[in-house]
Amino acid sequence: MTNFMRVRSFLKPSFSLVRCRFWSVSTTSMRNHKIAVVLSGAGVYDGTEIHEASATWVHLTRHDADVSFYAPDVKQLHVIDHSLGQPAEGETRNVLVESARISRGNISPLTELAVENHDAVVFPGGFGAAKNLCTFAVDGSKAKDRKSGS
Repeated sequence: MTNFMRVRSFLKPSFSLVRCRFWSVSTTSMRNHKIAVVLSGAGVYDGTEIHEASATWVHLTRHDADVSFYAPDVKQLHVIDHSLGQPAEGETRNVLVESARISRGNISPLTELAVENHDAVVFPGGFGAAKNLCTFAVDGSKAKDRKSGS
């Protein structure tokens, strides 16, 4: 089972999930379409890849989609000093707080995501999905979903 499939099962097995790059979405208007974007921190090595998240947001808003951001309210697996590419010893950060940097504060805890109220869910890239949404980075093929508050 791939990491993407594990993240999908984290939400709701019956929900049809959209994983797309910003350039593969139809260019027709998305007016009145509600899109949830799930972030996993801020930074390619320990969270959401910022360019992918912002490009997704720009594309969706240019096509009049109603975008909502969500992230788990949990501690990051670890913090990476992106200038060195190494773990920052002794530092801890919260995934929701770090994700709010990308969404400019307009974000809700992942536990509040009601998939039935959205037309699609997008997971921008970055290693945070494997570290902060599930345990794939540590457990590989035996990964489990990270529950809020863990």
